[in-house]
Amino acid sequence: MDEFIAQSVASKNALNMATLASTLPVAVLIFGEVGVGKKSLAHVVSHDAISYDALEFQDMVHEGSVKLEDFEILILSDIDRVNNIKQFIEKLEKYHIKLIATATQEKESFGEKFAVRIDLLPLSQREEDLEILSQSYLQVANSLFGTDTKI
Repeated sequence: MDEFIAQSVASKNALNMATLASTLPVAVLIFGEVGVGKKSLAHVVSHDAISYDALEFQDMVHEGSVKLEDFEILILSDIDRVNNIKQFIEKLEKYHIKLIATATQEKESFGEKFAVRIDLLPLSQREEDLEILSQSYLQVANSLFGTDTKI
């Protein structure tokens, strides 16, 4: 499921913010509970960006297995798990990398590093999205298992 589902007002607002952010050269933070669509929304901001787990990417940078100068745009998932977040983001800024990050919560340690912050509400507060999401997941499951079950 790569597509961000937006039926509820909250999801449509988040989608609009992400679409607007795609045109701006600023860092974007998308935060919310696990499973609410943060990664899908991050790809709305940039379809072409390479996505990494933030902690693994931090290790790869430290080990030298990736070079920051090779990136213009980067999606980092779970950036709130990174050690020394502020220093890490400052390092990315030195290379003028547009950062799109996801986190399970908005932390004070992010400081003013993210010009755009999108709060994705829990699915329990986006009921309009649930039916279309469940139908999408059912289609994927049917495709995987070669069935056409209707629930």
